[in-house]
Amino acid sequence: MLMSDYKIGQRFKALFIGKPKTSKTVQAASWVFDPLCTPQKRVLLIDLDGRAAPIVNFYPNKLDLIERKYYSSKPVDFEKLKTDIENLQENCPYSTVIFDGLTMLGENLINYMISLRGGQQNPEDKIKGKKRGVLELAGVEDFGGEARGMAQILNIVDILPCNFIMTAHFIVVENTNVMTGKTTTTKQLMTAGKKVAARIPIGFDEIYFFEKRGGFVASEPPRFKVITQGDEEMFAGTVLPLEREMDVTMNSNDSKDKCLYAQIQKAMRNAQATKL
Repeated sequence: MLMSDYKIGQRFKALFIGKPKTSKTVQAASWVFDPLCTPQKRVLLIDLDGRAAPIVNFYPNKLDLIERKYYSSKPVDFEKLKTDIENLQENCPYSTVIFDGLTMLGENLINYMISLRGGQQNPEDKIKGKKRGVLELAGVEDFGGEARGMAQILNIVDILPCNFIMTAHFIVVENTNVMTGKTTTTKQLMTAGKKVAARIPIGFDEIYFFEKRGGFVASEPPRFKVITQGDEEMFAGTVLPLEREMDVTMNSNDSKDKCLYAQIQKAMRNAQATKL
């Protein structure tokens, strides 16, 4: 393909990062307003977090256009998840696939790896496993399995012929320079291994951080913000003509106008009009 044929924004592939309850899933579901979303090409919600209820509140008239598949942390559910995603390579009848979320995928993979100890794959694995009381502890091989499992999932979704949005949580990491004594903080994806956290953002053009501000008293309802350009602390970024910060605070009556999908489309229209 010639780069002259490449259109920015033609396929939306994004990583939504934030603390719990910062509207990541709700805003990902706003792609239900995409004209490509029809009864024949719905939005698919791959739900690992088990928190799909907010979608019902914000998009009550669009629920027939959103299909949900829930996967628990049981080892057998990871095998089902992998099979279902692999099948999407051959047949993807969706306009947008939402993977909600990365953090629970890591936990599922660790549970899956632990469950294989003492199985037919390698009977000696049971000896390698460490226990504290009744708890099975993860080992080096388990973290390697997490990294490989995530890589396989990401390689598959990378080639899907539809929009793709993944949600994730983060942790704040402090690093101290031993020479200067200066301490800096950065936000890192919440996964079991550092190598996994560093690899995942590479494949996303759009990486947004979600924040909830205010709402500590009844007279001040919370505001929800999306950060599209990062700094030393966060690695947000975009190739679209977006403001660094967008307000995506919604209620059930103004979802269509205030949602992230609508605001991105408006920004792109304005940018195009400016060029003309």
